[in-house]
Amino acid sequence: MRNGILIAMILLATMAVASCSVSETPDYFATLMALTQQITPESPTATASATETPTNTPEPTATATETPTPTFTPPATFIPTATSTPVPADWVSNVEDITIPDGTVLVGGETFTKIWRLRNAGSHTWTVDYDLIFISGDRMSGAAAVAMPRTVWPGETVDIAVRLTAPTTPGAYRGNWMLRNAYGGIFGVSAEANRPFWVEIKVEDPSRILYDFAAHYCDATWTSGAGVLPCPGEAGDSEGLVASQDEPIMEGGITMPGPSLAVAPQQVSQGWISGAFPAFLVGEGDQFRATVACMDNSVKCSIQFRLYYRLPDDQIRILASWQEAYEGLSKTINVSLSSLRGKEVIFILTVSAGDQYLWDNGLWIRPRIVH
Repeated sequence: MRNGILIAMILLATMAVASCSVSETPDYFATLMALTQQITPESPTATASATETPTNTPEPTATATETPTPTFTPPATFIPTATSTPVPADWVSNVEDITIPDGTVLVGGETFTKIWRLRNAGSHTWTVDYDLIFISGDRMSGAAAVAMPRTVWPGETVDIAVRLTAPTTPGAYRGNWMLRNAYGGIFGVSAEANRPFWVEIKVEDPSRILYDFAAHYCDATWTSGAGVLPCPGEAGDSEGLVASQDEPIMEGGITMPGPSLAVAPQQVSQGWISGAFPAFLVGEGDQFRATVACMDNSVKCSIQFRLYYRLPDDQIRILASWQEAYEGLSKTINVSLSSLRGKEVIFILTVSAGDQYLWDNGLWIRPRIVH
């Protein structure tokens, strides 16, 4: 485009010259060619590059790349930071029945002492200004409050007792109790220290007692390794003795409901005493019931109670046995006699001593057969 404009300008200039001088005829073609040769064409800015002869370059061989197997990383487990749980100031734990375990069967109108062993699991000391109080259920003629018998430091245990009377109507009864601090705050068991502990009994229908061993103990023949013994026995008899007690005192100074049999085996190592009672006709559903314990102040007591039976003209067989030691506890017995129903049975109550025979004095508490 620029070359064309330049050529046109040259032609116009030539024509102007021609019009002024007519003496010489111009060579238009030669002039045009000369001018054109003097013009350098504008080259594009791109520079031509040399073209290389292509060579056969081998393509790289594909190499299999091992893809790593993803490894499962379990999510981090949240571990809560341990925090200290404040201990309740007043708190009861480890309630233990020293007397009258749950379900103990008593006679209507019978008085008894319920004793709990309680542990002070709180951070406050229980002083004598604390007390045991009745909360709900069956009060059983007990006191509304019983003072704490002594100071109880955190971690210590204490035995606390309440005197109760079984209702006269047969059935099941339960009384709920808790503790009260010096400021009137009530507390008990459970993690929140807000639950009661209790006494739970069953009142037996007196008409269902078919045989009372304590009431008829001298109807039995009492023997030991020394031979036949007198009934009742005499205190201090080294050959063995038996006596009836209306309110026996068991280990720990605990008064139990009577009537009961106090027995002392013959005072020799592994000594024993047995009472064989008159034959009894066992019926369907009959049961032998009793509580066994060591006598009070027999601190090294370790004796075995056994219930034997004998059918007429047959050998003696054991029905059940219980080991008892001086630990402030008693054992409640309930033995089914169904296997002997319809038979005349001679029941034999036996107590055997250990090596500390001078301390081995026991109690059959309210031994009886009920229907």
